[in-house]
Amino acid sequence: MKAGEEILSSILKTAQIGQAEIKSALKLNMRLTLRNSLESRLNDLYAIETEAYAIATQRGWELSEIDPVKQFVTDRIIQVKIKSNDPDSKIANILVQHYTADIRNLIKNIHNFSEKKDSIWILLQRLLDCEIIGIQQMLKLL
Repeated sequence: MKAGEEILSSILKTAQIGQAEIKSALKLNMRLTLRNSLESRLNDLYAIETEAYAIATQRGWELSEIDPVKQFVTDRIIQVKIKSNDPDSKIANILVQHYTADIRNLIKNIHNFSEKKDSIWILLQRLLDCEIIGIQQMLKLL
């Protein structure tokens, strides 16, 4: 079983990399429906990040964050992959792939964390729901 601090750091990193991906995509021209969906997801991820920090502070933990270099590389990768006349479907496709990978990792963490009533487990579930909604929204745009 993984410790709560390790899982909470994983939640934080997932939210942070998701924010980096979305911020990068939002620099591009896209349909308003896609932009609104991404902005909504960005707000959800920011709320999850904020709650992860609050839980860590309450428990006296210091969380491991994503490396700023990884944020920069993520931005560059998104920008290069999406350069086209029709970025909407490319953005949706890339994000579906990333959300799917995130979901696999979140499910592993859910199975490795036994304290089902703990605020960390509840936050894991919220992030999982957020990723599933993200996939559903992006699939409509493919």
